[in-house]
Amino acid sequence: MREQTLEAAPVSVSVVMPCYNEAGIIEKVVKDCYAQIIGNIRDSEFVIIDDCSNDATPVILKRLEGEFPKLKILKTPKNSGHGRALRLGYESAVKECVFQVDSDDQFELREFWQLHSRIKNCDLVLGSRRQRNDPLHRLLLSRIISLANFSIFGVFIKDANCPFRLIRR
Repeated sequence: MREQTLEAAPVSVSVVMPCYNEAGIIEKVVKDCYAQIIGNIRDSEFVIIDDCSNDATPVILKRLEGEFPKLKILKTPKNSGHGRALRLGYESAVKECVFQVDSDDQFELREFWQLHSRIKNCDLVLGSRRQRNDPLHRLLLSRIISLANFSIFGVFIKDANCPFRLIRR
């Protein structure tokens, strides 16, 4: 993949990442996101929503917030689940495009640029997972969503529930 330049990047991007009990991986994911995306887009922000983690995640995030000036940590008032945390992130995002990604390190963040190259002609670009490391109920949910999209809209989306998406606000 070719290297992206600041001029080729969207005018502005909010990276939105919900997390819960990711102490073992969150520092790596934050640093990877900075190296691959935030550091290459001048007008960007990185919003992480901690859904009341009860491990060392909040301590790690607080330290990283001091290290990375574009990092903004939000916390849900109580553990509310992935959807509510994600909604809080979307509501607080202020940039032109929103890039949603989960905090579990299932994605190669450098592949953001493949989504970016396609956003110029549309409002939403979805990624897809080659191999899923999710429990059976999540795999079934994704299959049901894909079948519903096909039944209703006549379009097959391989991984419609994929948390690797770029959306124009």
